[in-house]
Amino acid sequence: MKENKKWEEMTLKEKFTGCITLIIFAIIAINILVWGFKKCSAPSEEDMLPHTKIEVKSNGTVVPVANYLKNTLNDPNSYQSIEWSRIIETDKGEYSVRHRYRAKNAFNALIVCDQVFSMDSLGNIINVQNYTK
Repeated sequence: MKENKKWEEMTLKEKFTGCITLIIFAIIAINILVWGFKKCSAPSEEDMLPHTKIEVKSNGTVVPVANYLKNTLNDPNSYQSIEWSRIIETDKGEYSVRHRYRAKNAFNALIVCDQVFSMDSLGNIINVQNYTK
């Protein structure tokens, strides 16, 4: 087992190793703090649809729809996004988006769903319809 030495008793190599170790731990701690603040921060204006409270992620995910599906699917863990359409504003001031996704149904079979979700400007889901061509 190594003995603990006072700073004055350490060789130059031991001091250098100690400083490098301290710097590495400091960098790791700062990265963890920055990552935590980014993860917990509110969505920026760039993530929001203009003039609404509808959050859209960079990968196209419409957050209110994803939250709705998480709360209503038989097995939310089986959800796999396939495709998102652009969000379209209707003449009634509502917003609609088409979403194709894969999820398990009540019989535990994996199915593909193609649905249109209607939302108000606050991101509340008003209506869900199956998409027909």
